[in-house]
Amino acid sequence: MEKAFYSLGAGELNIANWNSLNVTNMKEAFSYAYLSTLKIGTNFRFAGDCGLPWSPYEVDPRHVYSWECESNSDWVYHSTGEFVNNYDGTQPGTYHCILKKE
Repeated sequence: MEKAFYSLGAGELNIANWNSLNVTNMKEAFSYAYLSTLKIGTNFRFAGDCGLPWSPYEVDPRHVYSWECESNSDWVYHSTGEFVNNYDGTQPGTYHCILKKE
C-alpha cells in the first residue's frame, strides 16, 4: 500500500471494505492526503509509518486535532498518532478530524 493515497487531496476517503490485516508496508500511504473524513472497517489496520497527516487544516501549534466517530461519540482518538497506533478494528465507522483550539 506504499503511497496508495499519496497527495489524494479528496478530503474524504471510504475504505470501509478494505482488508489490510496482512499489509506490512503502508509507507506514506496517506501522505499529503489531507483527509477530514475517513471511513474504515473491522478489517482495516494502519501499518507502520502510513503518513496520515496530523491535520487536514493549516498546522498551528495552538490547535489540537482529534478523530471522532460519527456514529458513536464515545469513540474518540485525541490525536492522529493515537488513531494510527491504536485503531484495532473494534470501532469501525466514519471518523472526522476535528479541530480543537487550546
